[in-house]
Amino acid sequence: MSENRSFFKDTVERILTDTLDKTDIDAAEERRLPTALYDALVENGITLMLVPEEQGGIGASVADAAVILRAAGEAAAPGPLLETMLGQMLLAQAGLDPLDGLLSLAFVDGPAVPGEGETTWTDATLYDVAWPEAVGHVLIVARTDDGTRLIVTNASDWTVTPGTDAAGEPRDTLTAASIAITSKGLPDYDALLRTAAILRAAQMLGAIDWSFRRSVEYAGERKQFGREISKFQAIQQ
Repeated sequence: MSENRSFFKDTVERILTDTLDKTDIDAAEERRLPTALYDALVENGITLMLVPEEQGGIGASVADAAVILRAAGEAAAPGPLLETMLGQMLLAQAGLDPLDGLLSLAFVDGPAVPGEGETTWTDATLYDVAWPEAVGHVLIVARTDDGTRLIVTNASDWTVTPGTDAAGEPRDTLTAASIAITSKGLPDYDALLRTAAILRAAQMLGAIDWSFRRSVEYAGERKQFGREISKFQAIQQ
């Protein structure tokens, strides 16, 4: 691991330890974000990691961001961290300034979405959007007839129908009869979707790491028939 990557990892792990506890994790099921955690992440520039330095960010790589998200997954940190980090990068790629606060992000491939030069989206619908009531903006990466576009909307302009994912965190349906947008061109849709998938996989790997480690610890602590269950061959397998 590079020196910078180790620094990012150590910084985020310290922030997670200092600002996140089980109460904060449980509160996500009641649609409440861990405010202290995200204040610290913003203050330390983590949400702008993927934005180039000349545009006000840190200029880190996707591999650096993956280390951050793996740590977040291991800590079961709720909230749109991935969406905000990747969304700020996409704003920079589209030639736009970073936005204040947290972001949500959706990928859309198929339904009609606004193209180049359009400023309004009518009969708009988005599905499975993370934490839209806790963010300032919802960004959409869309494959359109004139290429891949980044569509920027104000979160407050959407009508929210609440939903949840498997972890009990908000994944909502958004609708709008007519919503103001900013639409800018982006690079290849598939490449961006792969980047998002890599970052989500890193977050999932962190959760798997925690689950595996805790399972091993439990097997060494739990006793049955007078000995630790880790000594039974079936458990070892």
